Amino acid sequence: MHLFTDLEVPESLEKEEMVYVRALLCAFADADKCSTYEEDNLPEEHQKTLKRQRRNYYKAESVRRGVRDNFTPDENMEHFESLKEDMFDGVEEVYEDTYKNGLERLNEVLKHSSVITLNGSPLTAIPGLIRNSTKKGICHMLVNDGRISWVYKDE
Repeated sequence: MHLFTDLEVPESLEKEEMVYVRALLCAFADADKCSTYEEDNLPEEHQKTLKRQRRNYYKAESVRRGVRDNFTPDENMEHFESLKEDMFDGVEEVYEDTYKNGLERLNEVLKHSSVITLNGSPLTAIPGLIRNSTKKGICHMLVNDGRISWVYKDE
């Protein structure tokens, strides 16, 4: 029996994706030294990155929904929130470093998220549940929560 089903990435953006996707578009524009990008005028190199990051987000969202659906109400979101808190603690210093642009910050934080060990939730004891793509997706959830952003206005 498989408790956690991978969600398909929808063709069009969902409402809950708008914050982290807007942050990605800002990071791309920051790197290219242009004012803004929209999904429909994004250069091909960034389209590939956006597609990959949406896939990562949905890997994390699959785990979040699986936890919601398979644990008791008292523990379900606590377990996932512990994962997010552990991730923030693991990437905080890398996130706060100085970068040339938001895309560089995004890449460094996501690289670092893949190598840190998350121990703050019993979910990490489930073999194969928290993969590198899940960890990267959790970073996008931190963007949605307002904990991190890829572009600092004063850089």
